[in-house]
Amino acid sequence: MNIPEEAVEAAAKALAELEPGEDWPSNIDLGGHALLGTRDDEFKRAMEQDAKRALTAALPHIEAALRKQIATDIRAVANGPTDWDDGYYEGRHDAARIAEEGTTK
Repeated sequence: MNIPEEAVEAAAKALAELEPGEDWPSNIDLGGHALLGTRDDEFKRAMEQDAKRALTAALPHIEAALRKQIATDIRAVANGPTDWDDGYYEGRHDAARIAEEGTTK
């Protein structure tokens, strides 16, 4: 799964201890010269790289937990009373299995 850029940006800002919507610090904010150097670009790039590395490591665990929760939620509904036939019941269990295990498609 690809990590959305919005997630990388949000995580990078969290690592940089910036509030949501807060701008990245300038060269001057970071102790650099306004006209010389690219300290602000380097800082932002480093935060984004760290965020992407952390999200990439965490993603399989987050995805597995989400799949398990979705499957549990589907099964809870599927095991409830229904006026529908067994195909509806089996379809929900198939959906739960696919949510939990994934698909090769």
